[in-house]
Amino acid sequence: MLALHSIYFDDVDTTWRKPLSSTEYCMLILVVRGRLLYRLNGEDIPLQKGDLLYIPAHTMREGLPINGETHQKYSVHFTPDEETLRLFPPLRSDSWFKAESQTLEYGKQRFHILAQQWLGKLAYYEPVCCGIAQELIALACRDYEATRYPHKKHAQVQTMLQYILEHYREPIRIEQLAAVVDRTPNYVTGIFKEITGQPPIDYLHQVRINAAKDLLLNSTMTIAEIADFLGYCDPSYFNRMYKRWTGSAPSSFLKLRLAGTRLKT
Repeated sequence: MLALHSIYFDDVDTTWRKPLSSTEYCMLILVVRGRLLYRLNGEDIPLQKGDLLYIPAHTMREGLPINGETHQKYSVHFTPDEETLRLFPPLRSDSWFKAESQTLEYGKQRFHILAQQWLGKLAYYEPVCCGIAQELIALACRDYEATRYPHKKHAQVQTMLQYILEHYREPIRIEQLAAVVDRTPNYVTGIFKEITGQPPIDYLHQVRINAAKDLLLNSTMTIAEIADFLGYCDPSYFNRMYKRWTGSAPSSFLKLRLAGTRLKT
């Protein structure tokens, strides 16, 4: 679990300045109003509403207003553990990164709740705050990684991802995904793998198997019924795909559900 040190909401006037100093901890900042300038290790980083900024620990930081403007921002100060660094590769670098939030209103809401939980320090506030902070870090890393690709490509892949999530129980073909973004099958296969790291059909199976695990544990459906429900006409093919993605047969998950039922009775 990452270590949280402080959470702030800054609502500052035109006299705001951040004197040059070294950041003690890693920081994630979300600007929710106005503009400001950070100077990180001598490099000017202009920020405006909707911008996310990650600053590694021990960065020389100076803050200035832009054209005398006021601004509002949230910030979380933290130290990542090894598991956090494994989950979020962009944090492994000693360099800062900036991204435009793709979920600004949601991010504002989550930061607001994080700040309230941290201030109130009610029962279990620490795991609650760590959970929210990790979610915000994950969203920031996702938005940052999206900047490595042209906006149009990223938007096309997001459209295909959403289509798969809405139709994963149906027999989706590459030609259908190509039609969704009005491109050729070869093109969509290439950009999908470039951005997600896997072909679209592999992603479809991944979504189906994740849904299968939930159904095996939390429904009364049989393996054959789940296979049919998820678009696998052949149960043996479903078994093969399930084992490929999870390393075990669906019957092992089903045993967990049956064991839980026996315990309840």
